[in-house]
Amino acid sequence: MRYTRYHTAVDTLYHNLDEFVKSYDGTRIVMFGISVIASMIVEYMRHKGLPVDFCIDNTKAKQGCRIFDLPIPVQAPSVLTEPFDPGTRILIASSAQKSMTEQLEKMGYVKDKQIIWIINLPELMNDFSHIQRPG
Repeated sequence: MRYTRYHTAVDTLYHNLDEFVKSYDGTRIVMFGISVIASMIVEYMRHKGLPVDFCIDNTKAKQGCRIFDLPIPVQAPSVLTEPFDPGTRILIASSAQKSMTEQLEKMGYVKDKQIIWIINLPELMNDFSHIQRPG
C-alpha cells in the first residue's frame, strides 16, 4: 500500500481561514477552545495581521494560561458578557462546536454572525470518501 496524505481537513481549514480574513471587518476576534487546531488558527491570524484578543475555554484549569508562547490569555467564557459586544467574532474549531455554539447563543451571540465555525470537525470526522468500497 502506498502512503497518501489526506488533505481535505487541512485544505478546508485554511480555505475557511482565508475566507474569514477576506471578510474581516476590524472587530474583536476571540478563539473558543484550546487545542492544537486552535493554536494553528491563532498563529495564522497573527501571520495575516489579525490579532486574536483572547481565548476562552470552559476548563477552569486552562483559564489563566496561554497558548504555547503566544501572548494571548485564556479566560472563562463569561468574560464575553462583561460587557456583551455584538461586534465580537468568536472562532470555533472543535468537536464540541455544537455545545459551544449553544452556550454562546444563550449569551446572545448568533451563529454565522458572531459565532464562526472555522471547520466542521464532526462532519470531517465522519467523511469516509477516502475509503474504497469493494465491487
